[in-house]
Amino acid sequence: TANTSPDFALYSDGVLSIEENSFEFKVKPGRYAVTAVIGDLSPGEGRPGNSLWANGTQVASNEMTNATVKAFRFPVEAAEGRISLRFRADSLQKYVTVIAVTADPLVEGETCAPSVKELPEKLPTTETYRSNWSRYEDLLLADWEKAKAELKAEGVDFEFWRKESARLRQQKGYREYFGWGLGSWERLEERMGAISLQRICPVFTEMGVDGFLANSPIAIRELPKGGLKRAVAGHAEGFPQQDMTGITLNLMKKADGTTTTIPRVWSNCAPESLKAFQDLWRKTLTAGAPGASFFMIDEPRGMWYSGTIGDYSEPAQAAFKRWAAAHGWTDLAARGIPERGRTLDFYRFYQFRLESVAMFVKSSLKGTPVEKVPTAPGNGNVGPEQMNHNSYWPPAMVRHGLIAASWAYDSPASCKMYAETLRMAEEAGGQSCIVPPLYAEMHTPIQEVPMTTACVSALNTRVCPWHFSGPLNGPNRSQWMKSVYYGSRLAHATTGLAHTPAVYVWCPESIVYNDLVDFNQAEAGNWRKVWQTLFDANIDFGVTNLIAIPKGTVLLYACVRPVLNGEEFSRLRRFVETGGTVLCAFTGPPESPDGARIPNWDALPKDRVIRVELDPRRLKEAVTSRTRGGNWVAVNPSVKTYFYNRNGARVHLLNNTDHTVPATEIAPNGVKDLLTGKEIQQGSPVAILPGGYALVEERR
Repeated sequence: TANTSPDFALYSDGVLSIEENSFEFKVKPGRYAVTAVIGDLSPGEGRPGNSLWANGTQVASNEMTNATVKAFRFPVEAAEGRISLRFRADSLQKYVTVIAVTADPLVEGETCAPSVKELPEKLPTTETYRSNWSRYEDLLLADWEKAKAELKAEGVDFEFWRKESARLRQQKGYREYFGWGLGSWERLEERMGAISLQRICPVFTEMGVDGFLANSPIAIRELPKGGLKRAVAGHAEGFPQQDMTGITLNLMKKADGTTTTIPRVWSNCAPESLKAFQDLWRKTLTAGAPGASFFMIDEPRGMWYSGTIGDYSEPAQAAFKRWAAAHGWTDLAARGIPERGRTLDFYRFYQFRLESVAMFVKSSLKGTPVEKVPTAPGNGNVGPEQMNHNSYWPPAMVRHGLIAASWAYDSPASCKMYAETLRMAEEAGGQSCIVPPLYAEMHTPIQEVPMTTACVSALNTRVCPWHFSGPLNGPNRSQWMKSVYYGSRLAHATTGLAHTPAVYVWCPESIVYNDLVDFNQAEAGNWRKVWQTLFDANIDFGVTNLIAIPKGTVLLYACVRPVLNGEEFSRLRRFVETGGTVLCAFTGPPESPDGARIPNWDALPKDRVIRVELDPRRLKEAVTSRTRGGNWVAVNPSVKTYFYNRNGARVHLLNNTDHTVPATEIAPNGVKDLLTGKEIQQGSPVAILPGGYALVEERR
């Protein structure tokens, strides 16, 4: 076939969009025969609900492709020299897959009858599908062998690490690494017969994968046979059904006091919303829940995901009144949600917001197959950004018996902060799950490793990178497999470490209360400045809600306008009185939520409350002058260092955040490479690959 034809386009990539996409191109004025090809040859899933418009005229409606593509041919009048094609998918899936578009001029008098051609005209046979599956297995195994050869050339000692990881797996607190997703092979199984994963499960095990988040019946059946664990996943970013008739939408209050609804932004306080998700979990998780290690919910945003002040709908009012009454605030319960203002009543509403997502998730699990399965509701970029925008507060998850989770995609600096902020759940006695990137659509494989290293450095309970398409199907599959190996190895290697950072960053519950009152994102924006300053200064840190923090350490309290509730100030005072030091990166005295000055702030010991600037050099000086030595002082600006203790020995993790240039550090003491078992003498070089890491233990 000529390489300019629509048929040829079947062998190339298309453009995948969510819900809608438009293409516009200029032509000479005239009449044209236009061909638009949509669909996907993968048997993994169909593409339902697709419609198409040409220069505003609908030419296809509610079409579905089923492991095929459809080529629509139709006439278009382009009198103004323009052809505009609008593609839309009205379905829960919302996938719009455009493979090709062409426009052939029509001569005067020539006609073009609308037509549809489905390709391939004849589906492959069962034998062909079986042969293709076997070929897929062969190529996957070959790519892993290629990846292993490259890993060995990069210094990986597979035999040492096999024994070491087996030892670590027996330890309490072993840090698991779960892949996300194994593809949807059920439709393929319908065409070829039973699919076995037993040839490829050993590949995943060698890569260091402990299990997968996978709802697929094939995965449920095959992973345990291959010695792998599994978890189940659910999606709550959008509503679980297309028809939202009878579903209460958020009544969002804006800065001027007016309210409005936003299409498809549902109230997670409404009984019908809870029922919809309960029905979804029953429908999708009945088979997968038994034996699942945990249940991960992707972004249960609901009522808050549009931002603004909050939901003032009737279900939200009723939920707030019940919440206030349960806390003993009977007058507030009688009045309902207060108006925005710097008042204690509005602060209570702020607290209700921080609790609301956890309350919704816990309620949505009742009576479902996953009610007894440990559940991790997760959101991206956990910290003040999402406390302000999506009301995600890790300690609230713990109070409701949930696991806190966060996606982290942006940079090593931000990944470190998100993972550390998430660990406030563990400070409160719960668990946390960090989701570093394995994001083939956004990054190259080597870009992921420094971000994964930054995530893993926080020592969250579990590591579950998003997502596994690169190591399964990516064009650069062997390189993605290497990224998985490096990520899983570090997750396992940090089992048993205790983080001993130079400084703790305080994230009080009230950190973004100002943003809600003032209707801005100043505090959330300042938090970004905090993590970038710490990164630039190479200061290892933890994040605390001051529930559990070592005595006599250094605490950084950085905000635009300090607001503390009574309990928070009491915790801070105890911290200072027992020998702690507070570095205050703000101006003005702290206030109570109602704007009143905290009367006892000035009574704190002056030598324990120090003003600092969020400047890398000055903050570094302030921290190092008040902390004991121990952290590795890197000579390369790209190398970021994290400091731990294991059984009395000091352990250092070195993260080369430059994914293009290798780095060399000089061992200040004799150390043991925990990844190879090799001894490195004092003054000897420690080589770190571009985007790589080193994990060493000081010899006692």
